[in-house]
Order: sequence, then structure tokens, then C-alpha cells
Amino acid sequence: MNKKSFLCAISIFFLMSCNNKQVNTPVEYFDIAKQIFQNESFHVDGDYLATPYLIMNQDRFLIVNDPHDLQHFTLFDSGTGNYICRFGSIGMGPGELLLGNVLEFNKDKLISYDIPRQWLFQYELDSITNSKYRPELLAKIDISDAILSRIVITNDSNLLGAGLYKSEYQYVYMTGNNDVIDYNVEVFNSKDPIGVSEKYLSNQGILKKHPSNDKFVYSVFKTSNIDFLEIIDNKINLIKSLRLKNPEFVVDDLGDDAHSISYKETETILGYLDIATTGQFVYALYTDAKIMNRKGEYNPASSNQILVFDWSGNPVSRYVLDEDVYYISVDNDKLYAIGTDDEGSFKILEYPFKKD
Repeated sequence: MNKKSFLCAISIFFLMSCNNKQVNTPVEYFDIAKQIFQNESFHVDGDYLATPYLIMNQDRFLIVNDPHDLQHFTLFDSGTGNYICRFGSIGMGPGELLLGNVLEFNKDKLISYDIPRQWLFQYELDSITNSKYRPELLAKIDISDAILSRIVITNDSNLLGAGLYKSEYQYVYMTGNNDVIDYNVEVFNSKDPIGVSEKYLSNQGILKKHPSNDKFVYSVFKTSNIDFLEIIDNKINLIKSLRLKNPEFVVDDLGDDAHSISYKETETILGYLDIATTGQFVYALYTDAKIMNRKGEYNPASSNQILVFDWSGNPVSRYVLDEDVYYISVDNDKLYAIGTDDEGSFKILEYPFKKD
């Protein structure tokens, strides 16, 4: 081999090595981050926040999951930050919700998924300020072998659930009458010799739908695993799966054939913390921090890093906020987030946000 051929071979080897480089974190998919700063003039009275988890906004409404005082949710004006009302009665009566609910917008409706019972409720946005208003019960999910962490409504009024089905699959597509249409995509530990409850607990996550198309994104808690999928001709089609780091856990025997899981806290990352979506992009609040650091201190489930993907799962851009936050929502030209002040009290932040 002459010198020229040798150098050419070395160059080809180098390029192939770069292309085949193992990616250990989704952050490596992105180039230099863009920093964005909060709107200091936006203010929400902290007296209306207790222990909020999850935030959503659409048009004039800003809604926070914050169960206390027998109500689940707090409604604010997204433009001014002014408090409007509380809604979502906690209880077991008609139109009441158990603790453990997540919200999704479905066009001009608000959908609440009662996770403990696997029930879906629908709110009329223009009626939630009426203290006597109760949501409509849309569906009671009762499918054998299905334990679902999240459910969203598809364009044809069917349902897509994410969690565990048949002790093996991540997604199930079904009707509101509990007829299974399709299921697909194995959970990361589908072949592991562990029980159904342990598989479900290790595969809970966040499911979001495209505002108008039947495209979806699902991230698993305490992992760097995220799937992009769609429904075409009544079939679940996996567009792209970026599964980079599974959780590390052990199975706990609780007695009487009951089991749970305990994460190996110095080995398992916090990973994807929250997801927000628009018609163009998927915004993921993400951290590589472990649950517990080497000093034995718990890391907060917060981050200032937002990874942006398109709906095909391709990396687009990375943003860095001016402080760590716990939950995010993106709509129009604003990003809203839940953070804490210097005293540890919760607050809502607004970021002027020019989309990519």
C-alpha cells in the first residue's frame, strides 16, 4: 500500500469511527445550546401554589396540577398570571377525581386521566369557572393485562395508552369501550424474569400527542428513553426509538405476593422530567443527574436544559434556561415553567420563546 492509499484508509476509518460513536446521553445529539431568559415582569401570586406538579397552557388559560383543599387544579390567566379559580373536586362521588391525575388538552376540551382508576374525564373549558360544574366521564378503562401510566385521545376518538400491556408491550390502541385495536413496541425489560407490577412501575412515563395529527411521544421516567410513534390505518407505527439508558433497580418483596421496585439511586439518572409539544416540535426537560449523588444527597428532579426534537425524533436544538425548573409548557411564543425561589417556595416562570 502506498502512502496516499494508507492516508485515505486512515481517513475512512476515522470517519466511520465518528459515525459509529456510542451515544451515552441525548445531550450528545445536540450542538451548542441557546440560552433564554425569563420575563421578570410576569408574576403569579405564590399564595395560590402549594405543591404543584405539571403545568399546561392554551390560549388564555394556564393550568397547574396542585391538589390541596379538596381541589386538584388551579386556573390562571396566561397573559397576566392572575388567579381565576380552583376546580377538579377530589373524592369518589360523581364527577370527582382520586388523587393522581394528569391533564391534556384535546382541541377545546380538557381531558383528565384518573390514573388510580384508569378513568377519563372531559372538562368544557368555558365551564370550569362554574363551581357547580362537574366533568363528563368519557371512559372507564378495563382491559385485561393493561396497566396504563398515560392515556390520550386520538383523532378518531379512540384511545392510545402507554405503560404495560400483556406484560411485554409499551403501547395499546383501543376504543373507549375497551376493545383493543392494536398494540406494539416492547418495553425495555420485556424479557426480564420479573413480575407484571415491577415491569409497570419501571415503565411509567409521559405521553403527549401532536396537537392535530395522530403522532405521539413517550418518555420513561428515570431513563434517557424516548419513543416517537404514530397511528396509521389503525396500526401503531414506531417512527424512532432513542433508548440510551435504562433504570437500575432491585425488586422488593412486600409479602403476600406483593412486590415493588427500588431504584439504585447512585446509578439511575433522573432523565426526562417533563415534555411539552407544539405542532412543529417536542420539547423535553432533561437532566443526566443521578437520583442521588456520591455524597448521599438527593438531587432535585429539576433541570435548566430543554432538548428539542421534531416529530420524527430528529434533534433540532438545545436550550438552557436561566434557572432550574421542574415542569414546562410551550404554546405560541411563550414557555411556562414551575420553579422555586430562594426560600424553596414554588413559583411560575414565563419565558418569551421564539420557536426554531
